[in-house]
Amino acid sequence: MYNCSEPLDKRYTVAFTDRLAELDSPGARAFAAKNSEDPDESVYALVQERGVPLRLDVLEALMEEPVDFLSSPLATGLTTIDSPTGEVERLVIIVTRPPGPSLARGWDASRGSIDQFIKGPFLGSVALALNGLQQNEMPHRAIRPGNIFFAGEGHDGVVLGECFSAPAGSGQPDVFEPLERSILPPDARGEGDQAADMYALGVTVLALFLGETPGEGRGRTEMFHARLSHGSFWALTASKQLPGSLSTLLRGLLNDDPEERWDLRDLIQWVDGHVPQRASGLANWSLSRPVKFSGNTYSDRRLLAEAFAGHIGEAATFLREQDFVSWVQQVVASESMSDRIERLIGIGSDADIGGETSADEALVAKFCMFLDPTGPVRYRGLLLSFDSIGQALASAEKNGRQDGVDAITELLSGGLMVALLEIAETRNATARASGDQIRAVTARAGKKGPGMGIERVLYDLNPALPCQSDRFRGGWAGSVGGALKALENGLASLPQGAPMLDRHFMAFCIGRDKALARTFTALAHPNVDGAQAAVMMLELFGSLQISEKTGPLKNLSSRLADQAKPVFKTFRNRRSREELAARLTGLAAGGDLARINREIAFSRAKAEDNRAYALAQARFAELTRLRLKLEAGITGSDPDAQRFGAAGASFIGFIVLSVTALAVFAGG
Repeated sequence: MYNCSEPLDKRYTVAFTDRLAELDSPGARAFAAKNSEDPDESVYALVQERGVPLRLDVLEALMEEPVDFLSSPLATGLTTIDSPTGEVERLVIIVTRPPGPSLARGWDASRGSIDQFIKGPFLGSVALALNGLQQNEMPHRAIRPGNIFFAGEGHDGVVLGECFSAPAGSGQPDVFEPLERSILPPDARGEGDQAADMYALGVTVLALFLGETPGEGRGRTEMFHARLSHGSFWALTASKQLPGSLSTLLRGLLNDDPEERWDLRDLIQWVDGHVPQRASGLANWSLSRPVKFSGNTYSDRRLLAEAFAGHIGEAATFLREQDFVSWVQQVVASESMSDRIERLIGIGSDADIGGETSADEALVAKFCMFLDPTGPVRYRGLLLSFDSIGQALASAEKNGRQDGVDAITELLSGGLMVALLEIAETRNATARASGDQIRAVTARAGKKGPGMGIERVLYDLNPALPCQSDRFRGGWAGSVGGALKALENGLASLPQGAPMLDRHFMAFCIGRDKALARTFTALAHPNVDGAQAAVMMLELFGSLQISEKTGPLKNLSSRLADQAKPVFKTFRNRRSREELAARLTGLAAGGDLARINREIAFSRAKAEDNRAYALAQARFAELTRLRLKLEAGITGSDPDAQRFGAAGASFIGFIVLSVTALAVFAGG
């Protein structure tokens, strides 16, 4: 995994006063940087936002094997920077800096023909970069003029900007996203695939040729409806005059059917002068007969789904009033309503999520998915794809949108998301590809135990997201060790007596180390009091301190030591109680939890105290027996008298009384 717990590579220095806003992404701010060992190396720094998940798989793959004509990461690490709220720790990624300005600045006619540039250096460079990414089955998902840069002063080629510091598609204007993803919010576009890259490339080519963003000046909803009604090619070109060869290219790249859209091989064929043979027609989304709903008439399934999602109560009433199966067969004759789909949608059944409003929301969400299986999940105002649940959840957490968190929790824990998945998967490749992951997180979403619930889903679906616990907003906890160090720093502002661990901390740690689940579960047991919990945390964090190489944890050891001291009250031996408490105080000051565990050894010390007490009890019982015998008088037949004589027995009795008194006093 990337270096998320160590300082930034000492070779690189970041100039935090020198902003490079042109290189910003939705997940990071860009600054100038230098390599002290190689001053000629052209690099810059991306400072990551704590609540925005980066694309970890892409980052790691590119660090191991950079791709030609693509800005790639060189080093990662943590650094401390000043902020309005004080010093904060952030992840920094050092990236190769593009040689020239971005294409968003426009084309200077003095450079030559834009046609020739597109057909030659531009598409040649982009094809090589995308081919390199394709070798690792990674889409770029950030292709747009503002993230493509001239390769040098001669403008003989281009370099694609970085594609790992923010969620896929999050920086794309709507028109650069394929139709099925363009209606999604930028923070929930989904991972996508190379077909999405090819579409974005088509819009980029059109933008370069036109000298402006296609569809500029038209509203988001207006453009989306135009693309639905006429297809993206016609909606975006909008009566513009295009050269014949360029028109052919754009028809292929802007095909709204991802199965028929040109791929990289088709693009290379076109560059070589050959025209790929591909279908270019629109899929049939027409209803067999128009449907009147909420004062409007709809002939397109996707538009009807959008209208239903915008009027939940009215749509639920409308659907329940129909002879459902018969009505569906009449208006959606292009596919049959199977018994399985009918059961999943559940019109009039008791299978809906509890509560009338929730039942309406669930019903409409399922029927919308039937109408528009390649479109978004629509639920409680949410719009997301099957591969963007993690992105949407991270965004809701970051922006404090509890309604969004609750809606995603309901989708997963109530089984609704699995139902939507099964409705869509025959027509939706993303649903099929995401099925196993969705079913896995669904099993955890509704559980209440430590390391489970929606917090666990957040970290399972966003493996690069640092822990979002409120315990340490200033720290970057990208690993279990990082979480411990951030907790150490955050304790300074955590009131005495406040719970040290929260659901985020436990879910994050267990998500990265499944072996921690047993200890966190034991900590939550109702029979474990505060002092016992502190001892358990000392033992757990002590072992992690060694394995994660965190260094001293003075705040953590002092806080846990104070909380653990009441455990000594259960010890029987007064001297042990006092010595162990004093020893614990001294050790805590050093911040070495592992040493505390070695030298205090709570469990062993308690066991020894119990053994000593049991031995004392046994001795006391025997002495009591002898005392009682003494009080009863010594006879000639007594075994002790026969053995020692009467005088000796009397002397033993006296010693017994004395030792008993001393033992009782010492054990007080």
